[in-house]
Order: sequence, then C-alpha cells, then structure tokens
Amino acid sequence: MGTRSRSHHGWLAALAGFVAVSGYGGAAGLISGWLRLGEPMTARLPFHSPVFGGLALACVVAVPATVVAVLAWRGHPRYRDAAALAGVLLTGWIIVEVAVVRQFSPLQVVYGLAGIGLILAGNLAMITELGEAATAVPLLLTAPLYRRWHLRWGATEAEAGESMPGDDLVPVSHFTATRAITIEARPCDVWPWLAQAGYGRGGFYSYDLIDNLGRPSATSVLPQWQRVQAGAVAAPMAGQPTPSTSFLVAEAEPDAYLVWAKPDSSWAWALTPVAPGRTRLVTRLRQRYRPTTAGLLTVILAEFGDFAMMRKMLLGIKRRAEHGVR
Repeated sequence: MGTRSRSHHGWLAALAGFVAVSGYGGAAGLISGWLRLGEPMTARLPFHSPVFGGLALACVVAVPATVVAVLAWRGHPRYRDAAALAGVLLTGWIIVEVAVVRQFSPLQVVYGLAGIGLILAGNLAMITELGEAATAVPLLLTAPLYRRWHLRWGATEAEAGESMPGDDLVPVSHFTATRAITIEARPCDVWPWLAQAGYGRGGFYSYDLIDNLGRPSATSVLPQWQRVQAGAVAAPMAGQPTPSTSFLVAEAEPDAYLVWAKPDSSWAWALTPVAPGRTRLVTRLRQRYRPTTAGLLTVILAEFGDFAMMRKMLLGIKRRAEHGVR
C-alpha cells in the first residue's frame, strides 16, 4: 500500500472518528437530558422527544461514521463507498435539522463541511447510485397500483400469452410477469450478460445499491461465468447461495433460452432474432405465494420491488449488449 493511500486512509479515519464521537456525545446528551433544548425547540422535534432525536442522531450519523472510521483504518476496499454514503447521511441530517429545529448554529456549518469532506473523499460513483436508487422509490411504492400494466411491460399480447420454457416448473403461479425489450444486437451478443448475472458475478445491471450492495454491475463480459450448465447456481442473490436466495439453472440453450428455478419460482429468458443484428429479449417470472413468514416477504418483494428492478435490468442488458456491438 502506497504512502499516499495510507495517508488518505488515516485522515479519513480521523475525520469519520471525529464525526462518530461527536455524534455519540450529542446522542447521549439528548437521551440523558444533559443537553437541554428548551421548550420551543423540543416542541418542534418529532414526537416532541429529545430521546427520539438522540436515537436518530446515533443511527443516522454516529453509526455510519463509525463504520467508515473502522473500514478506513483497516484499508478495507469498500471504505470509500461507505464514506460517500456516510457523508450524504450527515449532510442530509444537517439540512433536516435546520428545517425542523429552525435554529442556526456554527456547529452546523462545521458538520456540514465534514459531511461534504466525507463525500469528496469517498467514491463519487456511489452518489450516482444513491440518486438512481432514490428515483426507484416511486416505482417501488406505487407498483401495486398499476400491476395489470407492468406485469406485461414491453411485451406484446402474443408474447404475454404464449408459453415459455420453464412454465411447467411452477404450475400454480400467483404472480406471473412477462416483460420484453428489443435489443440492437444478435442473440449471441446478449447471451453472455444473462450467463454472468448475479451477486458476486456480473451483478444484475439494475439498481446496484439495492441488489448488489453498491458494487457496480459488470460493463464487460466475464469469461469465468460463461459456462452455463443445468443444476449450477445461477443469479445468486447473496454471498452464500442458499435454495431460498439463489436460482439454479433448470434449462439452457445458449443464445436461445435460459431458465432459472428455485422452490415455487421460475425465471425464464428467451432470445429471438427478429432481424439481422436485432434480438427480442423476453423474460417471465412465475411465483407461487405460500402462507408463511417467508412467503409474506416474497409477496412484498414481488408486488413492490419486481417491476422497478426488472425494468432497470432489461434496460441495463440492452445498453451493455448494444455498446458491446458498437
């Protein structure tokens, strides 16, 4: 590790440590009552509670800054990502504090500058990912309201109605979504992006902050993930794949179709050439709901999260495949 890199780690750890200690001190003062805010200011706090304010300060400012300090001190490869996120949280806290409390203090300038410092010292690409994730929130919250439309986003009536490989794997499906997109590339140019999809692999080409822990999805074909065999783990959702968090390859015909499956769920992809250098990519998710705790989580993820993530993934595959051709 170079001297410059160690210096960067050191001062960033010191800055984050200063923010963390200050945050814990402020939180302790608010919770214990040692910091007296006065009746007018207390009345403007959420729930009129300094205790709530102290807990929020610890969670939003102090804990993230602590994570940054530890990661930076250890030279962890994700320390700059954490710094950017902590900086956004601190800066946002100052803005909200001024808006809610309606009282100005020189300390707010100091900590606002500290937040900007964390952002600038961090991975600025993470800010872009954070902005993209924020734009997905309206789609996530309102998806059930236009469910009938988004269940066949981009797909024709024929594509939504015809059978696809893997349909028989989930005979009873409570959530069946068929989406499609036209890509200006050959099926063989699109296939590699499907073959390498998954956490710890090529990513999901969607909102990386949400589904890939902030790691940017691949922008190039990764040869080590191009072998697709029936029974192999596909599109893992977590670092340690389990039957509930990852799909297995059920069927595969390179450049033609690919089917992933796990209990009560199948995810199929079909690539059809529609003109020289043009592919129609159709994907179908079939999901059966079960009356269990895990089943309730599945309902929430499917009904609220699936469309926003799937739309972004299709657009991400299209952009990468077309860029590769160019």
